[in-house]
Amino acid sequence: MAGRALSFCEVPLNLGSQQRWKELTVNLGGVGSQDIKLPERGGGFSYKDGGRVGAGPACNRLIYWRSYGDTLELVELSGDANLEGNAVRIRFPDSAVVPCVGIHETHAHVVVLLATVGSVHRIVLPHPSRIARMDYGGDFGIPSVFADLSLAELRNENNFHLLNQSPSNYPHLGATWLTNEGEALFAMATIGGSILLVKLPQYGIQGIVTEHELRQASMMQRLWTGWVPSVIRGGQESSDATLDLCVHRQDSLGHDNFVFAVCRDHKLRMWSANDQECVAEADLLDFVADKIDQQTAPGQSHMIQKTYDSQTHSLYLVAFLSFADRSMFVVVQPVLEDGRYHFLHMATLCSPQEKLISLHLDPSTLWTVWTNSYDETVARYCSIESGPAGQQGWSQVILEPAVSPEVTVPNHQDPSEAYLEHIFYPGRFSLQTIAKALHIYRRAVDVIADLSAAVLKEQVALVVETEIQNAVTEYEVQQEEYYQIQLQCWNKFYLCCTQYHQVAARPLGVYSDEDTAMVCLVKKGAVSFLRPCDGVEHLYLSPQGVCQPQHLSAAPLNIADEKLCRDVVLLGDCLRLIRDQLTPDVVSAVEQDLYHLETPQNIVEPLVNNVISEAGDVDQSSAEVISTLESSLQTIIDAPRAIDMVLQAMDVTGGDPENLAVPDLAGEPLRQLSLNHVFGSAAGHAVLETSARGLATTRLAICRDLLLLQGLMGRMGQRASLSQDSLNKLQSDLIPRTAQLMQVYHVITWVSTATYTHIPSTSLDMNLRQLQTMDISDLGTGLPRYLMTEGSLLALFLHGVGGQQLGSLLAGSAELDQDPCPLWSGVLQTAVLYILQLLYPMSPSSLFPEFLMTKCQYLQLQEYVRLLDSWCVWNTSSRRFFLGAAHLNCGEPHKAVDCFLQGVHGVGNEDFLLNKLLQPTDQELEHLPVLYLVKVLRLLEQFEVPELVISLANSAIGMAQPDDPNIPMLWSKVFKYHLELGHNNEAYAAMTANPDHTRRKDCLRQFIVVLCERSQLQTLVEFPYVGLHDEVVYIIESRARSVDLTAHNYYDLLYAFHIYRGSYRKAGSTMYEYGLRLGRELPGVKSLQKQAKCYLAAINTLRLVDPKYAWIVKPVRVVTATEEGRVSPKRDYTGDRRLPDKKKQVEILELSELEKEYMVVLARLHLIQRDPDPAHATGMYMVVLARLHLIQRDPDPAHATGMYMVVLARLHLIQRDPDPAHATGPPLSAEETVALLVQAGLFDNAVSLSQAFRLTLVPVFEGLASKCVRLTLSGPDIPKVGGKKEGFDWLGANDIPFTHTSKPITAADQAWQLLQAYLERFDITGVKGYHKSVANKLLSLGAPLPTWLVRAYKEKNASELLRLYLNFDLLEEACHLVGEYIDAVLGKGTEYFGLKSALHATSPSVWLPYTAIDHLLYTLRTAEGNHSYAKLHLDLSEKLSVYHRNVERVSRDMVQSALQKAARHTRQDTSFNMSSYGRT
Repeated sequence: MAGRALSFCEVPLNLGSQQRWKELTVNLGGVGSQDIKLPERGGGFSYKDGGRVGAGPACNRLIYWRSYGDTLELVELSGDANLEGNAVRIRFPDSAVVPCVGIHETHAHVVVLLATVGSVHRIVLPHPSRIARMDYGGDFGIPSVFADLSLAELRNENNFHLLNQSPSNYPHLGATWLTNEGEALFAMATIGGSILLVKLPQYGIQGIVTEHELRQASMMQRLWTGWVPSVIRGGQESSDATLDLCVHRQDSLGHDNFVFAVCRDHKLRMWSANDQECVAEADLLDFVADKIDQQTAPGQSHMIQKTYDSQTHSLYLVAFLSFADRSMFVVVQPVLEDGRYHFLHMATLCSPQEKLISLHLDPSTLWTVWTNSYDETVARYCSIESGPAGQQGWSQVILEPAVSPEVTVPNHQDPSEAYLEHIFYPGRFSLQTIAKALHIYRRAVDVIADLSAAVLKEQVALVVETEIQNAVTEYEVQQEEYYQIQLQCWNKFYLCCTQYHQVAARPLGVYSDEDTAMVCLVKKGAVSFLRPCDGVEHLYLSPQGVCQPQHLSAAPLNIADEKLCRDVVLLGDCLRLIRDQLTPDVVSAVEQDLYHLETPQNIVEPLVNNVISEAGDVDQSSAEVISTLESSLQTIIDAPRAIDMVLQAMDVTGGDPENLAVPDLAGEPLRQLSLNHVFGSAAGHAVLETSARGLATTRLAICRDLLLLQGLMGRMGQRASLSQDSLNKLQSDLIPRTAQLMQVYHVITWVSTATYTHIPSTSLDMNLRQLQTMDISDLGTGLPRYLMTEGSLLALFLHGVGGQQLGSLLAGSAELDQDPCPLWSGVLQTAVLYILQLLYPMSPSSLFPEFLMTKCQYLQLQEYVRLLDSWCVWNTSSRRFFLGAAHLNCGEPHKAVDCFLQGVHGVGNEDFLLNKLLQPTDQELEHLPVLYLVKVLRLLEQFEVPELVISLANSAIGMAQPDDPNIPMLWSKVFKYHLELGHNNEAYAAMTANPDHTRRKDCLRQFIVVLCERSQLQTLVEFPYVGLHDEVVYIIESRARSVDLTAHNYYDLLYAFHIYRGSYRKAGSTMYEYGLRLGRELPGVKSLQKQAKCYLAAINTLRLVDPKYAWIVKPVRVVTATEEGRVSPKRDYTGDRRLPDKKKQVEILELSELEKEYMVVLARLHLIQRDPDPAHATGMYMVVLARLHLIQRDPDPAHATGMYMVVLARLHLIQRDPDPAHATGPPLSAEETVALLVQAGLFDNAVSLSQAFRLTLVPVFEGLASKCVRLTLSGPDIPKVGGKKEGFDWLGANDIPFTHTSKPITAADQAWQLLQAYLERFDITGVKGYHKSVANKLLSLGAPLPTWLVRAYKEKNASELLRLYLNFDLLEEACHLVGEYIDAVLGKGTEYFGLKSALHATSPSVWLPYTAIDHLLYTLRTAEGNHSYAKLHLDLSEKLSVYHRNVERVSRDMVQSALQKAARHTRQDTSFNMSSYGRT
C-alpha cells in the first residue's frame, strides 16, 4: 500500500527529553571478544493487529532496535498511546552483538531473539493485550512490553546458551525464528563461511540446546566436521561462504523450518533446519540479463531479505547482488513442485552503484537505504508489483536536508541570539545532540542530567560566553574584533552540534509494515518515518523528470485533462528551476520580510528586478535561467490555468472557507471514543507536528517561487507566450491569491516553529478564573510531562483542543474503517491536511488563537495577531478581543481597552464572539455590542484598572439603546469604580442616573458605607439626595442598628444629616437611641461619657424645637424570632411570671424625662470622678436595665433611683467580694442586697440603699454591732484580708467621723465610732428602735453595752433599756438603771434620761416602768441564796419607798393645790353671776 504513493518525505521523530532509558548489563563470563567489530544494524517489528484501528492495544505500535558494539537498544513506540518504560539498553561486556535480532509474536508473549559472538538469548515479554491498560489520554500512558524487563529475566538459564565456537570462527550475522512449538531457532553465518544452527527448547520447559553446523562439503569434510569440534577446527572461508541469510517456515513448502542463504558464489541455498541438509540451490546470476563472470566478480556485500504475503500466502525472497561495476536485486519465490524445491524468478531490479546499508521487502515494495560517494544518506523504494523494472523504476525518498555548515547572522541581530535561535530551531537538532556537543565543548566529565530545552539553552549560552571571555586577552578590544571572536566561538560550538548530528543521522536499517503503510528509518541516534507526499509536494520536490502527468490525477490536484496535467508538470519544472537559483540568504531574507509584514508582492518585486537586470548584463547563469524559463513557458498551453490548478490544490478550504467550521464533538460519541486516539500519543503528535511543519514549509516555498515566477512572467509578456488576458488574470487574480496563500503558510509555518512559554501554576489559576468570568471553557488539559519544558505551539495545540478536534475529524473519516487501515499513508496524510485546516487563519473558526488565550501564551498570541492583521479579513473582531486579553495579561491595559473597543463591530458576524463568548438569547440579539462589552467588563474587573472599566462602561452606555436591560448594571459599574477611585461627585451622578430603583438603592447603601469608612462624613452629608432622602435615612438607621457600635458610628452621621437639613427632632431621637444603646451594650467609662454627650445633644436639639413638639418617640426593641425561641414563654429573665401580653403602645419621651435620664448618667460620671472604679462604669447596663424593668412594672419615680442604688450596691459588693455568685443569677431584691452589703461591711451603701427603698436600718445596725463586737473581741490580733487587716478593709469603705484623740485609734474604736455616728444620725428620737436593735444585738453576743450607748439609750428610752436588761438577766445593771431612773424622776440627773421635768406637784406628770420594776423586784426576791441580789433587792426597795413617799407627798400637794384652785374658780363664778344679776 505504501508503494502506491507518488513520493515520500522523511519525518524525523524528535521526542525531546522524554526518552527514559532502562540500562541493563548482562555479564555471562564468556570468552572476551572486545576486538571483534561487527556491523551496526537496525530493524523493526509490527504487531499482527497493528493495522486494525480500535482492535486492541497493539494497534499502530512499533518496536525498533539497533545494535552497535556490545550494546543492543530496544524501543517500543505507539502512535496512539504513551508508553511507560518503553526504552531499554542491554549491554554485553566483552561480547559484540550479532546483527540478527528477531522479534516474534505469539498470543500471550512477545519474544526477542538475539545473539552475541559467544551466546544466544531469548527474552520473553508479555503481549500488549495481556498488560493492564490505562486511559489513552493519561499523562503516564500504558506500560510498554519492556516495562518489567529485568536482569533476572536475562540471566534465566533457560533463556540463554553459550556457544561452543572457536574465537576465530565467531558468528558475524544471522537470523532467528520462533517455531510453532515455541522453540527458538538461531541461524548464524560464521567467519569461516558455515552456518551455525542453534535451537533453544520451548520456553518454560527443560530441554536440550542443540548446535549444528550447516556446510555443503564432500564426505571427508562431513566426517571431519562430525568428529572434530568447531573449537578445534577453527574457521576457513570458502567460495560458498554464507554472506547473508534468513529463516522462515512456510506450510506450502512442508512442515519444516528453512534457512535461506546467499553465498559468496552468488548462489541462493535453501537449508532444512530439521535435516541440516541443503534442499535447494539456485545460481542468482541466471536471473540477470547480462552474464557476469563468477571468477572476476566475487561477491562481498550480498544481502537477502524475505517477506510473506498474507493475502496470497506466498513467501518472497529478495537478494541483493553487489559487484564492482553494478548491483541488482533479484526477487524469487521458493516453491515445492513434485517433491522438489526450486526458486521461481519474480523480478530483477537494477540498482544504483552506491553502498547499500539496509533493505526491507514487503509484498508490494522494496525499500532500501544507501550512502553515496559523498557519504550522504539516500533512501529509495521500488514497486515489485508491476514486474521487472530498470533504473527508472526507483523512486527516491525526499529526506531531511543536511544541516547547513554555516549560520547567517543578520546585521540587526546579536550572534548569540542568532545561533541559539538556529540551534534550537524545532526539529533541527535533538536535545541529546546538543547535550553531547555541549559536553565535548566544555570538556567536562559530568553529564547533564536535565535535557530540557530551557536548561540546555542557558548552559550553552553560559559556556560559549565563557569561551568568548577567555578568548579576549586584551583589556580593551575593538568592537569588530570582539564580533569576530563571538562568531568564531559560536561557530565552533555549532560545528560540534553538526558533527554529532551527522553521527546520529547515520542510517542503520529500514523497516516497513504493509498493513499500516508505515516505513521507518532506524538511525544511529534517532528514528524517522516516511510519509506520503501529496500531489503538489510531489510536483515541487521530485527531481527533474520524475513527476509525470499521470501522477496528477490523484488528490489534491485531481486533474483529468491530459493537457492540463502536462502544463502543470511543466509549471513544476519552472518552479524547481527558480528554487535551485535561490540562495539560502535570499530564502532567509524573504522569510524575514514576511515576518516584518512586508507584502509578498513587494518582497518579490526586487528579486524579479535583480533576475531581469542580471540577465540583461553579463551574468550568464541568470540569462540561461531566463532563457530556460521562456522556453518552458512557451511550451505551456495555458499557464494561468495551470497556476490556478496549483493554487486550488494548496487551498485547504476548497475555495469556500465556510467549509472549515470546527466539527461538533458531540456527534457519534461512541465512534469518537474508540477512534479519536489515533496518533494521539507523544510520538504520534511529534509525527503530525513535523509532517504539518514540513508540508507548510514546502507550500510556503511553492508560493514564494510561484509568485516569483508570475512576476517574471509579467515581465516576459509575449516572450512567455502570454496573451494580454493571461497577464491581466495574473495581475488581478492569480498573483493576489498566491500572495495570500504565501502569507497563510508563513503563519502556519510560524505556528509550527514558535515555541511556547512555560506558565506557572498561579498564572494558570488566574487564567482559569478569567475564563470562568467570560463563561469560556478551558480548551484541553494540562501539559503532559513531555511538554513541560519545551515544544512548539503546534505541539501544544495538538495536545489540547487541536488533538481533540483532529481526533473528531479522523473519527469521521472512512479510511479508518479499512482493515487493515493504512494509518501511515492515507490517514496520516489526511490528518496533516486536517491540521492545516484547523490552523488555517481564513476560516470561520478562531480555534487556535482562542487556544493560545486559554493556555496563557499571550506573547505568542500578540505575535500571531500581528502576523495576520495586515492582510487577513477573517475574524478581525475576534482577534481584537484575543489581542486585548493578551495586552491585559501583559500589563498593557490601555492597549487592551482599545482592542476591545475595536472588536465591538463584528460581534454579530463572527463565530467565536457570537456563539462562544456571548451565547445570546433571542431577546439579547438586539443588544449584542453592549452584551459584548459587558463580558469585557467582567474580564477587566479581574485586573485593578478601575479607570478603564469606567471608560469602557461609559462607552457601552453610549452604544446602548434606551430599553437595553444592561444599562442599570453598567451605571452600577460606573458608580462602583468612581467610588473606588474616590470620585465622589461622579459616583453620586452615576448613582442618580441609574434607572433601576433596586440598583440605585444598592449603590446608595454602598456609597454611604464607603464614605463612612473613609471618614468623609461632611461630603456625605452635603449631597442633596434628591428623591433619595428617605432611603438615605433608612440605610443609615439600618446600618447604625446592625453594626457594632465600636466599629462604626453611624448615629453621629445620621445626627449630622438631620442637623444639616434642620430636622432637629429627628436628630434628637437619633442621639437618644444612640445613648440608650451605649448604656445597654458598651461597658466602660468612655461609653458612659458618650452616653452623657448623646443625652445632652438630644436635649439641646429638642430645646431648639417648639415646646409643643419637644418630644420624641422612645425606641422599642423588637424581639426577633431567634431571640423569641430562646426565651421562656411563661417567665421573664428574672424568673418572675410573665404578665399577659399587652398591645404595643408608642411611648413618648418628653424633654423633662430626657433631662432626668441625663441627670442619672451625669451623676454616675461624678461618682466615677470621685472613685475611678471600673465597676461604676461597667454596671451601667445593669442599672439602666433594672430601672427600665422596675419602671415598666411600677411607674413610681422612686424606683428609678432605688434600682440604681441596688445595682450600685451590688457592684460595690462584687468589688469587695469577687464571688461569681454575686454577678450571676437573677437580680437581688433590696433587702437581699442590704444584707450582702452589711455582710461585706459596706454600711454607707447599705444605709443609702435602705433609705432609697424606705427599708428599716435594723439590719444595718445589727450587722455593724456584730462587727464591732468581733473587732473588740479580736483585740490586736485582727486577721488580714487581701493584705489589710479586716477592720481597716471594710472601715475604709465607710464614712467615719473624725475625732481628736491623743491615743491611737484601733479598728474597734473606729467601728464603735461609726456605730455611734449612725445612731446619732438615724435614731435621734429613739422611736425607730435602732438603739434597741443595737443593744439587743450586743447583749445577745454577750458584749457589754458601751457607756455612750447606755447614756444615749437612757436618754432616748430608759424603760426599753430596762426591759432589755431584764431579758438578758442583767439584774445588777437593771437595779442601777432603776435607781438612776428613780433619782432622775425625783429630780436628780433628770437630763440624763431625757426627762423634761421631775416629780413636783406643779410639773407635768412623770412615770416609772412599774411592770419592769416589779419584774425586777420579783426576780431579786426569788433569787435565794444570793446575798448580792438580796442586797440589791433591799436597796431597790428602799429607793422605791423613798420614791413612793415623794409620790404621796406630791400627790397630796397636787390634791391640795387642785382644791384650792377649784375654790378660787367657785368664788370667781359666784361674783360673776352677782354682777350680771345687778346689771339686769
